[in-house]
Amino acid sequence: LSVVVDKEGNEQVVVVPVKARAGYLNHYEDIDNYAELPTFQLPLPEVYSNETHRVFQIEGDSMLPMPPGAYVLTRYVENWQYIKDGRTYVVVSKSEGIVYKRVVNDIEHNFALNLQSDNKIYPEIQLNVDDIMEVWEAVGFISFQLPDPEQNQLSVDQLAHAVLKLQTEVDKIKTTIKHPK
Repeated sequence: LSVVVDKEGNEQVVVVPVKARAGYLNHYEDIDNYAELPTFQLPLPEVYSNETHRVFQIEGDSMLPMPPGAYVLTRYVENWQYIKDGRTYVVVSKSEGIVYKRVVNDIEHNFALNLQSDNKIYPEIQLNVDDIMEVWEAVGFISFQLPDPEQNQLSVDQLAHAVLKLQTEVDKIKTTIKHPK
């Protein structure tokens, strides 16, 4: 695993923004590639200096309510046997690229990780261990989209209205099927 250190030899946290993903995947073993990415130190007690951390910017809506564009702070997972079911990880793979998902560890039985989206419209992905390049456990995130409780939760009245509207549409379809013009 390549890391970046400062002049004093302190390991830096590397940031992988969305626009740098292709370079990260194509040159992940090239230390010079990491030197071109933004780096910083994070002096927080939750970020242990004896661990390797990286920040990945996520995109898309597969992990809502995590907003697209958020930055996920991760720690490197050296031994994949210790991946905990139901936790979120950034997985770097040859076929899927860089994805942030909830993981079920199936390495012992099927030599694979099952990646699940929190947004249930997305199907589960099964990755064979031969396809996986790196695994990073999510430990926190930074977002510049502050939550708006009005947008994230429908009221009971809004839900009732939506169900009534759907029922009306279904009744119209049934009528059209029974009595075509």
